[in-house]
Amino acid sequence: MIQFCKEARNGIGHIVVYDLSRFARNMRDQLDTERELLEAGVRIESVKEPTEDSALGRWQRNMVAVQNQFENERRAERTVDGMTQAVKAGRFTFKAPLGYINVSQRHGHNLIADPKTAPLITKAFEMIATGSHSKAEVLRKLNALGLTTRTGRPVPTQTFQRTLRNPIYAGWVSIPAWELKERGKHEPLVSEELFNTVQDVLDGTRAAVVSYQRNHPDFPLRVLPDARNAGHR
Repeated sequence: MIQFCKEARNGIGHIVVYDLSRFARNMRDQLDTERELLEAGVRIESVKEPTEDSALGRWQRNMVAVQNQFENERRAERTVDGMTQAVKAGRFTFKAPLGYINVSQRHGHNLIADPKTAPLITKAFEMIATGSHSKAEVLRKLNALGLTTRTGRPVPTQTFQRTLRNPIYAGWVSIPAWELKERGKHEPLVSEELFNTVQDVLDGTRAAVVSYQRNHPDFPLRVLPDARNAGHR
């Protein structure tokens, strides 16, 4: 809309909004956008907060912008407070990660295992923990077995990486940005020991367990018991 107004310079006089809080979420955005539009000859008119194009009118609009920003920030604080309390009670307050499904209930757990993808997530941790499979190899195998995103697409590499690092699967609700980590009410998909083993493998602090290949292509005579003595007979 803003770009359209710029291209139609002097062809549009006003943009009408219901109230300024629906136009901008903070004072800086409102002032910057108003200035940008005024340069194109366009003035913003608010149905709920009509003001004159004067010094007094501009002061009134600025006061409205300050009030709207305050209200938005207070709502955000209340939301964070509510989510923090939920996390401390062991509840997961975001969209369910891969392998889980959100359920609506006031108390107790609010995540349940997805019967389709949860077993594949568990298998992913088990394979990575051996140290003998690369992440790319495991992801290819699981995608082939039917592991998909909610939109039915193969799971991307970055999503898989985050999955392997997410303690939610070991039964923890963790929000590092809020410095919160609480034991969740939901059922873990892996044991804590298995989760920690996978973290060690990903960090490179646990030696890989490479399966022994008796029929190695570089040593074709290894399968012959007397090959080492053949030259002495």
